[in-house]
Amino acid sequence: AEVTPGNLSKTFFSTSGTEAVEAAIKIARMYTGKQKIISRYRSYHGATHGSISVTGDPRRLMAEPGVPGTIKAPDPYAYGSTLEPMESLEYIDEMLMLEGDTVAAVLVEPVVGSNGILVPPDEYLPRLKEIAHDHGALLICDEVMAGFGRTGEWFGSDVFDVTPDIMTMAKGLSGAYAPLGATIVTDEITDHFEDEMFCHGHTYAGHPVACAAGLAAIETYQEENLIEHASEVGDYLGDRLEELAQDHPSVGETRGVGLFRGIELTKDPDERVPFGEREDKISTGTTVVDEVAAAASDGGVYVANMINTLIIAPPLPITEDDIDEAVTVLDDALEVSDAAMDR
Repeated sequence: AEVTPGNLSKTFFSTSGTEAVEAAIKIARMYTGKQKIISRYRSYHGATHGSISVTGDPRRLMAEPGVPGTIKAPDPYAYGSTLEPMESLEYIDEMLMLEGDTVAAVLVEPVVGSNGILVPPDEYLPRLKEIAHDHGALLICDEVMAGFGRTGEWFGSDVFDVTPDIMTMAKGLSGAYAPLGATIVTDEITDHFEDEMFCHGHTYAGHPVACAAGLAAIETYQEENLIEHASEVGDYLGDRLEELAQDHPSVGETRGVGLFRGIELTKDPDERVPFGEREDKISTGTTVVDEVAAAASDGGVYVANMINTLIIAPPLPITEDDIDEAVTVLDDALEVSDAAMDR
């Protein structure tokens, strides 16, 4: 509660982001008495049957049919969608109206991670919370990837000055030194469970060793000013990636916030033709983005490669000199995608 926004104050500890999301779904259902969860197509929320069911990422296809009561909505993806970001909110508003009083929560990543580093307009998340509340639903923000400085703020929600009803976190919570996840709720939800049974738990939930690692990580973020540093060097990283885009025709767009950046590759920047399809993520073939990532790795720079996007998410203490070195390697690696435009 010391670093989380608003009145998020009560925490259930688990051992992973997946478990944190599972807890959030159960809390939303128990608190509202409703069952449905609306999430988005370009999302990843975990690997268990419940969390993969609310995931929109193609990895869910391997586990379908999913858990009942999960519904998918479009995303604020200006580059690759037929809908403008704020139009996708109108779609969600309509979904909530048509589903009637059956939706417990809307679950989103405030900044989408492994599905392309999608940063919504500033007004998107505040308006989404309003829409959810207008229909009696909660807003759950999955901060497993975006949390703990990745965006240049403590949490992705902070970028948009929004306090969700429920927040999930992991990864950066312990600096990845121990398996620790958390689900944190507002005072209103906390008060509800003072009188109602919270029927949930895990054998290793709140393990003292993992929690000690989490406390040490938070102290380190604060003592070394890593959140502020991520914001400052994140702006520099964004500028350097934009310079790359000017030199490589296969770069359709660079986007992101803080040290959470993406490079979207394209065969045709005018028509925004992708090199691959979403289903390529679960294929065994080698894609162009795979080849670019491999070339970067050969040069000593690791990037995550997801469908048509290179995900650039360096350690928070990275320096501008480190960024310059990495950009030089990426400059060479992007020659691979430039050459592939005519395949």
